[in-house]
Amino acid sequence: MAGKFKRDTQREALIAQTARITGYTKRYVKYVLEGQRRNEMVMSVYMTLLEASNSILKEVKRLIPFWEPRMSSKAIHRTSKPNQPK
Repeated sequence: MAGKFKRDTQREALIAQTARITGYTKRYVKYVLEGQRRNEMVMSVYMTLLEASNSILKEVKRLIPFWEPRMSSKAIHRTSKPNQPK
């Protein structure tokens, strides 16, 4: 059953960035996020990075209102306006 679960690349990128900033391993950061370890600094850095990425995404959506992540080609064709004669 390969391919049943999809990897959350945004979460993995935030974990890697948190590990670089704090100096801990990615595995340790995952332990903290799963509640198996307690480290306020790791949680604080992760949440700050998460909020920053969410605010950037909101700003992009505000600037480009029709933009949706992973939009299918069918949805793009539905949203595009037909050519109007001049």
